[in-house]
Amino acid sequence: MTYIRIFAIALLTAFLAACGGGSGGSASSPVAPADFSGTWSGSSSGTAFVFSVVQTGSSFNMTRTTPVLAGFTYTGAVTGNSAAVTTYINNAQLATSTLTLLNNTTATMTVVTCTPTQGYTCGAPGLAITLTKAPIASTPSFPVQTGYLSLIASGYSKNFTVSGTCTGSGNKSSSPATTPATFEGVAGLSATATFTMSLTNCTPASIAQSSTAYFTSNYVPLGFNSIGVNYGVYLTPPTIPTSVTVGGTGTYGTQTLYTNSTKATGNGTAVQSYVIEADTSSTAIVNLISKLYNASGTLTATEQDRFRIDAAGTLTPTSIDIQYSNGSTTHLVLTF
Repeated sequence: MTYIRIFAIALLTAFLAACGGGSGGSASSPVAPADFSGTWSGSSSGTAFVFSVVQTGSSFNMTRTTPVLAGFTYTGAVTGNSAAVTTYINNAQLATSTLTLLNNTTATMTVVTCTPTQGYTCGAPGLAITLTKAPIASTPSFPVQTGYLSLIASGYSKNFTVSGTCTGSGNKSSSPATTPATFEGVAGLSATATFTMSLTNCTPASIAQSSTAYFTSNYVPLGFNSIGVNYGVYLTPPTIPTSVTVGGTGTYGTQTLYTNSTKATGNGTAVQSYVIEADTSSTAIVNLISKLYNASGTLTATEQDRFRIDAAGTLTPTSIDIQYSNGSTTHLVLTF
């Protein structure tokens, strides 16, 4: 059995809780027509495949770059999250398959029909190959501050699954930051955040945690209070960048942690930074990183909260990665 220390989970309800995604339930599937453009890779029976897709509207051309077979061409017609793909050899139809987008980075290609021709064979109907899309380093800048302010004002609710050392599921949510409140003598607004998680093969088997996040009237984070877990204060206001580009890095704040609101007993610090990672030609991944140190200055956990950001600044959560340390090898991945 693996014991989950709840104090690291408390980071989810501080500043990161305010950046948890749009309103609604679990993350939605891609809208029609799905975008299959990019480089996809997978394997079947020991053979590696790499496909390059160039899409225009609801149709695309696909090239197999590994292994390269002379005379092979592919065309696709997209409907919703799927594409009907036709394979040709020297302009003669060889096979048809269905390419289904599972999420922004994963798809399956399933053989529908196959008519061997010109000495070539193909997979039997029903054969499915899982393909993974390579990230693309987009060049635009993304208005992350605009997206951040929108999320705080609107609130959210997101379901997730848990993998890694433990498996399970849960929900992460926050109310809109509209309630007048005073924190550390500063008048502003507050939002109530909740975090629930059910786990298998771990102790405790379930976690239910709530906290209150505090902001200035302009939504600058002030700190949070999670009774029985942590009381966090930004001694210096965090800096949320106006815009970001792929490859950008920075530190946006440090929270001083106490055991409760009396601040009589220190409980460590949370050092928070960000890295902007490649995703697609029109989106990027905002990776918010929190390193949690105990009162002795020892690193006890590292949490990475990843969000997809688009040109409008809309932030959509993709995952939370928590790696415990200081003698623990527990690793949890929460996927939205």
